[in-house]
Amino acid sequence: MTNIKKGKKLIIELGQMPPNVLTPKVLAGKFQHSIHAALDEGLVGLRAVGGNKAYMGNTVLGGGNKITALIGKGVTFDSGGISIKGGANMKDMKFDMLGAATVLAVGNAYIQKPSSTLAILAPCAENTFHDNTYRPGDILTYPDGTRVEVDNTDAEGRLILADAILKVRGEAGLIITIATLTGAAAAAVGEATAVLSNDDGVAEEFLAVAEAEGERAWRLPLWKEHREAIDIKWEKEKKKKGDTSAFISNCVRGGAGASTAAAFLEVFVGNTPWLHLDIAGSAYKDGVPTGAMLKSLVTFLNGRD
Repeated sequence: MTNIKKGKKLIIELGQMPPNVLTPKVLAGKFQHSIHAALDEGLVGLRAVGGNKAYMGNTVLGGGNKITALIGKGVTFDSGGISIKGGANMKDMKFDMLGAATVLAVGNAYIQKPSSTLAILAPCAENTFHDNTYRPGDILTYPDGTRVEVDNTDAEGRLILADAILKVRGEAGLIITIATLTGAAAAAVGEATAVLSNDDGVAEEFLAVAEAEGERAWRLPLWKEHREAIDIKWEKEKKKKGDTSAFISNCVRGGAGASTAAAFLEVFVGNTPWLHLDIAGSAYKDGVPTGAMLKSLVTFLNGRD
């Protein structure tokens, strides 16, 4: 069995585990190391979303100076929190951890090189209810000074991905995020993967790999309008007075949800080249994980110098 077949088998096995078995702690424990979010003050989004049941899993492969960070969303069950989802098909929300399962499988198929390092991170949480459940209207302050107003607790994935991004920003030369992030991505591209990026070269390189591997992916825009949409407008007066820290909303009502979610992540990415894969429409079908983007990511990463 090839590493890709083994990886897909692993993704299917993890995805089909019931959420009372595949808890955030268990999922994070599949990686080389894991840390309880309660012990790390920097894990702001994880603690808000998952409370005392949130962990950051991480694996580091290689030891070179050229660092690529691969981050996968690991929400083992997503009820929507206080902004609760409808009951129809809610059991499928156990699949909200398929980004984390994918990066775990990629790590198993990655060919280590002496000149480079692959840092794999998986923020793992359960978006249900806990003693300190976060609420719409809460404001979260991240270690870099970015403030986030919670508009909707069902937009939790971007909050925990932000934690992982900040862990590697400044060290990684490329950041890749993969997540079942938005229903808007599925609405836009169906069963394909939505690709967003702040770097045309990286996006084009990945899309060429995906096409060669036979995995459907389509690039969505990340425009000025999407970046402006997440800005908290009533804070502009403070900015005029010299407060330059970002103050953004975790959810924007209206269209272009995949692009505004990516714009949110971009605030934390900064100027680092970044590739974002929204697999909300491609990660599973008829109750079975598909292993979407596994082949493309392995080929893309193994082919880089």
